Amino acid sequence: MLFTRFLQLAALLLATLLAGCAGGPTVRMSESDRAKIKAVTMQAPPAIPADMFFHGRAQSFLSVGGLLGAAMAESVPKEPKEQLLETMKANGIDLSLIIKNEFFAASASRGLLTQADPGSMAQGDLSLTVNVYGFGQTQGFSSLLFPLLNVTATLKKPNGEIAWQKTEFAAPLNAENKYGYEFEQYLREPELLRKTLSNISGIVSRMLVDALATDR
Repeated sequence: MLFTRFLQLAALLLATLLAGCAGGPTVRMSESDRAKIKAVTMQAPPAIPADMFFHGRAQSFLSVGGLLGAAMAESVPKEPKEQLLETMKANGIDLSLIIKNEFFAASASRGLLTQADPGSMAQGDLSLTVNVYGFGQTQGFSSLLFPLLNVTATLKKPNGEIAWQKTEFAAPLNAENKYGYEFEQYLREPELLRKTLSNISGIVSRMLVDALATDR
């Protein structure tokens, strides 16, 4: 009973976290702006929070409470967020660049926004802001960690007015978010971090582009 309740609370925690990290109100794109804005610049790379969200076995054990949970938590690595971030940095895994590439790939596949060539005229400026990212479990005390991501896309006209803005997110329970590995695996095989982060970035990017294409 307690275990089932914990599963529900863990899922609720992740859903609430991601849904609550809204990066601003949704702004639908007008038909006139949709027709005019095709080539855009990106003045700054996607902004990434300094802190990574992490909910693994230690956090699950501690959430149960008591001496048993604390004792079990001692058996897992300390400061997992820092270890993952160091592994990413050491292996050139740049989440900002991954998100940028995945967004423009998704947009190009729908014939929407493209990056303006250097020196050419752009009709708008696109910014991507990561509100939260990290890794979490899909259930209970599972050792598998799946990525999660919440991103806000903002498209501004040359005069600075917002033409379109939308926030989308994907959690460990998302059906397309199918790549999850153990913490130790990520440290031993850094390319698994690139694989999972590229997948989650593609999922959220497609959601954002779908919203742009369907005016929702």
